[in-house]
Amino acid sequence: MSTPHNWTTYTAFLRTSRASESDLKYFALHPWLAPLLSPGSPYRSVPFFSRLEKGENNTLDRFFNRVINTNDTIPHAIALVPGDEWLALRRKELFASSTSSPSSSQQNVTGEEKEQATTEQETTQKAEYDFILLTSLAPSLSGFTDTAHGGLLSALFDEAMGCCTAAFRNDDDAVQELFTVNLNVTYRRPVPLPGVYAIRVRVEKTEGRKWWLKGELVGGDGVVRTSAESLWVAARKGGL
Repeated sequence: MSTPHNWTTYTAFLRTSRASESDLKYFALHPWLAPLLSPGSPYRSVPFFSRLEKGENNTLDRFFNRVINTNDTIPHAIALVPGDEWLALRRKELFASSTSSPSSSQQNVTGEEKEQATTEQETTQKAEYDFILLTSLAPSLSGFTDTAHGGLLSALFDEAMGCCTAAFRNDDDAVQELFTVNLNVTYRRPVPLPGVYAIRVRVEKTEGRKWWLKGELVGGDGVVRTSAESLWVAARKGGL
């Protein structure tokens, strides 16, 4: 029996795991995703962690790993995360230095650190987004006829943003959980079903225990059909 997955080991999971061949082949059939999946991409393809079982009697992530993990809801989903070097540079940008703890109080980045980060970024493969969720949405997720339910889209943004924040935690910070305080979703255009979509997420800034993120959902036509902004707060040691 395989060992159940655990969010406290998420950063190690990102470094050692690879998306399944069946999911990679499925998404590779869509030409607009080729730049993200090619060998020269700044992203690594990994399993969407929320879809993995956390233990038979553990209800954590049950909505994603069972309820909508079916052929008639979300048959395929993978995550794309930047390489370790770019993540380290983003940590430095967001938390003043690559060794700063996202769960501790941060200081402003100095001019020298900004200049160093800029130089390093010029020599490191740049990733425009901090986390990308590729997902296929099937007709059983409809609200209106052949249109994705708005609540489902909100859940996808919330989960993608949670995975994004978790990727930024250093190994020794992995037990410090973050919680959604606010999620504002703007439904710009209908999301037709069935369809393949990318949810692209970026951390905009951090301040103390607060994290601000933005995300957008696009399809093969490149049109932003749904966007979201959120505020997350890191737990204090010993609880909220």
